[in-house]
Amino acid sequence: MIQFCIEFTFKSLPIMFSNMTPVAASKLLPKLNFPIDFGIKLKDNERLFGKNKTYRGIISALMVGSFLGIISPYITVVQAFLLSAGTMIGDLITSFIKRRIKLKPGEDFEPWESIIFIPTALMMVPGLFSLKEAVLLIFVSLFLYPFVNWITYKLKIKKEYRKRKFYFGRN
Repeated sequence: MIQFCIEFTFKSLPIMFSNMTPVAASKLLPKLNFPIDFGIKLKDNERLFGKNKTYRGIISALMVGSFLGIISPYITVVQAFLLSAGTMIGDLITSFIKRRIKLKPGEDFEPWESIIFIPTALMMVPGLFSLKEAVLLIFVSLFLYPFVNWITYKLKIKKEYRKRKFYFGRN
């Protein structure tokens, strides 16, 4: 059991840290704030991904995730990079969906915001995670996401703390 927990943690680190890194990078590298969608709006007059999705965030997430592959005895740097890339793809998909349903950047989209990036990350390295690990990763993310949100608010990395509201469609 202890071995399972250690291996699971090391394999999960690139996914979790890649998802958290862009928020920290926004404070550490404020000048690299170039939107990934170049401000492009679609027919619904909403941005493709929104102002919070930047090259700074994507690049920093890929760098941090790849670094975690260097220190992990259970995955390679390439696997860590691919997990990080899949995480960022999932994050972009979440932002795209949020813009289409008229949610503003930063507005809650739970539980989807906490889990959409996991399948996209896992698809990048098929077979690395067992089904049991994938389900566990989703549950860990559901609890970790609000905790990290609160910590980043307390450390003044984020300007506001969002209390968790679940989104299952318009009321």
